[in-house]
Amino acid sequence: MRHSYLTKMLTMVIVTLMFQLVVFAQPKDRPMPPTGGHVPPDEFIKELKKELNLTSEQEDKIQRILNSQQAEMNKMFEAEKQKQEIKREEMKKEHDTMREQMEKQRKEIDAQMTSVLTKEQAKKFEEMQKKHSEMPPPRERQGGREGKPIHEGCPDHRE
Repeated sequence: MRHSYLTKMLTMVIVTLMFQLVVFAQPKDRPMPPTGGHVPPDEFIKELKKELNLTSEQEDKIQRILNSQQAEMNKMFEAEKQKQEIKREEMKKEHDTMREQMEKQRKEIDAQMTSVLTKEQAKKFEEMQKKHSEMPPPRERQGGREGKPIHEGCPDHRE
């Protein structure tokens, strides 16, 4: 069992190293086509003209092809951007609706619980609810993005 695990791990390490060697062994000065690389179309055309001895007519046609392709890509990116914005808006609406439903449910539960309690218990329960509502949101209590230690601000927190 252990031998099999070590063999698998060693194989994965070797495959990863071989992949890195292949990737880093690629020539850096060779321009890549605009469909798969980050070389600007003008530089790509210059390289094609130099390496393939393109005529002016061929260069113009290739330039039009690349411009057309770039325009299509821009349309696709813009359409995707609009879809993402619509999704964001829909998610926000759904989130707001859910928050309202949860708040309504919380109030109903509080009312049901209060109906079971004595006046003294209900008063103490209301004070507990007030104290709880004054606490920072959970993300801030638990360290969230500010990098604060976990549980800082919590009543039971001890240094």
